[in-house]
Amino acid sequence: MGILVNPDNLAFQVALNSEIYVDKSGLIKYTNKVLNTLQAYICNSRPRRFGKSITANMLTAYYSRGCNSEEMFAGLEIGKSADFKKHLNQYDVIHLDIQWCIEPAGGPERVVSYISEKTIAELAEYYPGVLKEKTESLPEVLSRINGATGKKFIVIIDEWDVLIRDKDVNKRVQEEYINFLRAMFKGTEPTKYIQLAYLTGILPIKKEKTQSALNNFDEFTMLSASNLAPYIGFTEAEVKKLSEKYQQDFAEVKRWYDGYLLKDYQVYNPRAVVSVMLRGEFRSYWSETASYDVIVPLINMNYDGLKTAVIEMLSGAEVKVNVAAFQNNTEDIKSKDDVLTYMIHLGYLGYNENRKTAFVPNEEIRQELTTAVESKKWNEMLILQLNSENLLDATLDMDGVAVAEEIEKRVEAQGVHLMFGVTIDHMEQENGEKVAVLTDGSRIPADIVGLCIGTRAITETVQGEVEITRGIVVDDHMCTSVPGIYAAGDCCEGNNLESGQKQIIGLWANANHQGETAGINMAGGDAVYKGNILHNITHFMNMDFIGFGDNRMQG
Repeated sequence: MGILVNPDNLAFQVALNSEIYVDKSGLIKYTNKVLNTLQAYICNSRPRRFGKSITANMLTAYYSRGCNSEEMFAGLEIGKSADFKKHLNQYDVIHLDIQWCIEPAGGPERVVSYISEKTIAELAEYYPGVLKEKTESLPEVLSRINGATGKKFIVIIDEWDVLIRDKDVNKRVQEEYINFLRAMFKGTEPTKYIQLAYLTGILPIKKEKTQSALNNFDEFTMLSASNLAPYIGFTEAEVKKLSEKYQQDFAEVKRWYDGYLLKDYQVYNPRAVVSVMLRGEFRSYWSETASYDVIVPLINMNYDGLKTAVIEMLSGAEVKVNVAAFQNNTEDIKSKDDVLTYMIHLGYLGYNENRKTAFVPNEEIRQELTTAVESKKWNEMLILQLNSENLLDATLDMDGVAVAEEIEKRVEAQGVHLMFGVTIDHMEQENGEKVAVLTDGSRIPADIVGLCIGTRAITETVQGEVEITRGIVVDDHMCTSVPGIYAAGDCCEGNNLESGQKQIIGLWANANHQGETAGINMAGGDAVYKGNILHNITHFMNMDFIGFGDNRMQG
């Protein structure tokens, strides 16, 4: 048992001793499945406070032949697996914590030589007959041991990217480190001596041009977590159980600490969830482990659209982001998209993989970002706050003119020219171009012309069969004037609860409830749908519009 080679299981035992430990040993089922395969090269990146080191310590405790961990794992999820004992404490494990290695090495420039010298010295105690000749190359030593004994190694590297993230580390040191990793893991020879390679850090593996410097690794990131999604952070089911046990309002926990979308999972910040359970205080726990030295320089980089994007996200919008260009290297940030992608990896933003958008994931992060923005006194943010307050006051005061003027100003600020009191009279062709001719005689060349004229129910198929006014007339059971024939959705009239009148509602929610009611009654049930209040919720020009009620009514 050594410091770097075949460590004991005491580090993972500390996690198990804690009042709150959420079992993530199911990850070992996956790593067991890929042992000694081309998929055995894993880089699992995630933000601070998301359990990177606990996971690395768990894998070490399970695989290292420097300890006996059967009792430790027997009661966990992996203990139920059929091959639980097959791989338990059966391998030579090399566990490297790069952050820790910097100090005993004497600085970043000595990390690679320290790791090589220390690991080779510890391996020599296990394989004295093999390592008779002196060598300074760790990959060569692993190859020689494998050639003589057939033994394969599990290599676990925690904080693998600390030398890449730190701008104070010069490029020569970074290149030496990347070359060391290449020699360890890339090519034909490493496949002979590597049983499993597991790297964890904040950043994915550094790119060179468009390709990963270690392109034989499967990467699981905050952009795409794939099979490892439930093992990055706490899942919703896990947080619900904790909320019940510690009598915390789950809805409030979700508002504060949820929001990371990974595959099919809503993922929560583990450190924050544990803190709120034990302390009972809903607040940001982020700044206890991270510094504004990270986020403030990022959001103040002078890239087109960056400040606007941050402000829009703080107001609840999602922003399109191209995550492919980022080189996974803080020295090569060159655009707004690079900054936003790095912020996703840091956990300051969430990412919707389907829509390719970034967003502020929860209240904790919203407060951190707001504080960071306010500390720099952005004029854009101050103006937005003032205008938003004025708009809210005008809305509450029923000042329709002031509300309309503010909305008009925001729309025109995005390049839209509004014209009032006119509509399209007809279309013409002029020099091969389409021209819209308005009722005031003005002419507007156009590529696309859209007309919004409202909705009209298509009822021809039942004309003369059931009662129809503007739409098919139904009662509160969705039954038409003919017993046994039901109608639902935009083809029929609904009950406007505000006016008490029948009319075509034209809303998805109304159609959904009408359809459900009709279906239940057609199946022999007895369901009633009383109606709906007219409302509309939409997002347009980076503004959210919410309207309730019928503006044609007085009083």
